[in-house]
Amino acid sequence: MRKLAVIIATVLLVHFGLSGSALAELKKLKSQGIYVSFEARDERVEDLFKALSEEFSFNVNIPSTLASKTVSTSVRHMPIDRAIIRVFSLLNETNYKIEYSPTGMVSAVKVFTIETKKTDKTKKVTRGNYQRNNRRTYVRRPVRRVRRPSVYRESPVYYDDEFIDDEGYYPDEYEDRQYQPQRRTPFIPSDEGE
Repeated sequence: MRKLAVIIATVLLVHFGLSGSALAELKKLKSQGIYVSFEARDERVEDLFKALSEEFSFNVNIPSTLASKTVSTSVRHMPIDRAIIRVFSLLNETNYKIEYSPTGMVSAVKVFTIETKKTDKTKKVTRGNYQRNNRRTYVRRPVRRVRRPSVYRESPVYYDDEFIDDEGYYPDEYEDRQYQPQRRTPFIPSDEGE
């Protein structure tokens, strides 16, 4: 009987102890309205969001690659959306969306996955594909110049009777006024007058 207990204890220790979940725990999960307080030490992201979603009743959609990661943080009296943002910032995750209900509460948390595809680098490239793939990105093309029509179809004609210098250009009151000549060099005062 004793051997059976040792074997069962060993199996349980191997199953739970070595996976790291024996050390992981979510302590003191408390909520007050939209505010949350908790301490997570080596907690799996999936378990953390499962506990938060049960407490605040929102939907969670997290891919398996992110769900298996662990996080350690301490949150004290913080709004739930800021706590979620803090957890994602600790994971260096930027592809997430927090949806809100009309009342302002968090209704869903979605994390998007970016699918990457590996290309086969060992594939032989035919000559046509090589030239097509390694073509210069900027190809200089000849510029097509368009002659724009001139403003006047024929040269402008000025008639002498349109411009009469005597009418209204120089009123009589300004005729005897004298204007100072314009200086062509900057004014430099001299000491001669003193």
